[in-house]
This record gives sequence, C-alpha cells and structure tokens, in this order.
Amino acid sequence: MYMGRHSLNQETAKIKDQVRIQTRNDTKKKLPNAKDGRRPIFNNKILQMNVEAGAAAIRKLETLYNSLCETIAINLRQTLEALQIEREA
Repeated sequence: MYMGRHSLNQETAKIKDQVRIQTRNDTKKKLPNAKDGRRPIFNNKILQMNVEAGAAAIRKLETLYNSLCETIAINLRQTLEALQIEREA
C-alpha cells in the first residue's frame, strides 16, 4: 500500500497547490474592482472559499483511497480463498 499512500500524498499536494494558485488568480481578478477599504475582506473571503474547496477535495480523495484499499483487500482475500479451494480440489 506504500505506492497508494505515495500517490495519495502526491494528489493531496497537487490539490493544495491548485488551491494556492486559484486563490492568487481569484484575488487578482477581484481586487482591481474593489475599493481600497474592501480589499482585505475580498482577500479573506476568497482565501476561505478556496481553502474550503481544497479541503473538500482532499477529504473526497482520502475517502476514495480508503474505499479502494478496502476493495483491494476484499478482492485479494477472495482470490486467495479461491486459489486455496482450487488447490485442495
């Protein structure tokens, strides 16, 4: 399962990087239209929205990873049982 965990960590890092880039891009798009006094509000709101989206994506990725691990374990167990039955026959 090390390779799977490594891939999960890579995907998590990718999502965090995408959130960082998206936050920066959203901030650049929104701030030129905002008045000076409202800039921190936009910055915080955009950052919060993007962090929440990134966290949701990471949670979903971890859920899928755990589900995949369970499926692989079940398939492995069933295959081993079938091989043992075949060997005994």
